[in-house]
Amino acid sequence: MSTSGEEDSVGSLRFKTAIKLVSWDCQGFRSHVDDLKNIVNKYQPACLGLQETYLTPEHSTKIKSYNILRKDYTFGSRASGGVALLVTQVFPYRQISINSPIQAVAVQLHVVSLLTICCIYLPPNDNIPQQEIDDLIK
Repeated sequence: MSTSGEEDSVGSLRFKTAIKLVSWDCQGFRSHVDDLKNIVNKYQPACLGLQETYLTPEHSTKIKSYNILRKDYTFGSRASGGVALLVTQVFPYRQISINSPIQAVAVQLHVVSLLTICCIYLPPNDNIPQQEIDDLIK
């Protein structure tokens, strides 16, 4: 988990804003939904990145007070890999369109400043050309 902070000032008050980000290779969203809810309740992250979600488009997913952005991946008829970003409804955000075969999803989160977050899963046995990775982060 990482936390970044930036000082704000309101009138003569100064305070530090902490933004919590969590990333987890959950190896199955549906089989770990209770763990996800516990993480959300304990840490209240602004964004939670998940890898290996093992979801298909027909799977419905919901976590209270979060919007879920996904890129599902199937191998034949079975779910494999996949990524998701759970974005708190506290802050406004904009999904970033990614035109790539790489399993990735990204947002721009409007907190104190604009924060870009991208969740990527690179399967260990896949040979992904460096150019595809370079194009993703341009």
